[in-house]
Amino acid sequence: MIEYRSRGLNRAPRRTRQILFVKQPYANHNGGQLAFGPDGNLYVGMGDGGSGGDPQNHAQNLRSRLGKLLKINVARRHPYPQIAGYGLRNPWRFSFDRLTGDLYIGDVGQDSWEELDYTPRNSPGLENYGWRVYEGKSHFTNETPNRAGHLVFPYVVLPNPPNCSVIGGFVYRGRAVPAAQGHYFFGDNCASRIRSVAAGGGTQVRDEPFTVNGLASFGEDARGELYLVSIQSGTVYRLAG
Repeated sequence: MIEYRSRGLNRAPRRTRQILFVKQPYANHNGGQLAFGPDGNLYVGMGDGGSGGDPQNHAQNLRSRLGKLLKINVARRHPYPQIAGYGLRNPWRFSFDRLTGDLYIGDVGQDSWEELDYTPRNSPGLENYGWRVYEGKSHFTNETPNRAGHLVFPYVVLPNPPNCSVIGGFVYRGRAVPAAQGHYFFGDNCASRIRSVAAGGGTQVRDEPFTVNGLASFGEDARGELYLVSIQSGTVYRLAG
């Protein structure tokens, strides 16, 4: 991960520095989302390094940066990544609720379950989200999870198939669709249906009345309006009333 600095929006970067380097053992589950949290730290979602089943057990190993949610105080002269959470397989997308600061993670499953993880802002930290000991709420191996921090089970699990790769989104805080206020939106790369649950750890999944084929990501603008991206059509959609 590289930081570029410029003295103006229309000027070429004058300085660069490397913030993070993580050696990757395989070609998948390498990394994904970057987002600043309500505490001002930069958060980085790291996959378990790939292959299948996390063969090196990176996600439960606190000496590895793979399978982790890292946080970095980039304002420091020599920033250093810390582990905010671990036990993740492929946190392709995560976000913070702009109103409450709560954390939502969409973690892609292996064979049977896709999962959504929820962590309130006042959590003590160092959450163990379970992988590879657990996939969703079910045992994937007979191992004992790392005892550091505390074990957190997903608040929503989705079967695989028909789902194959959960895409985490955002809690809607915009004004264009009042009925969507306070709902966390998410989807799946294989199942085109867009879904939502009530913010704050709600578990009742609601199917939204629209679909996006090949969903790859969500976005949020400065006003809290929601955007959806299709890798299949190359289209960016905006949630509208």
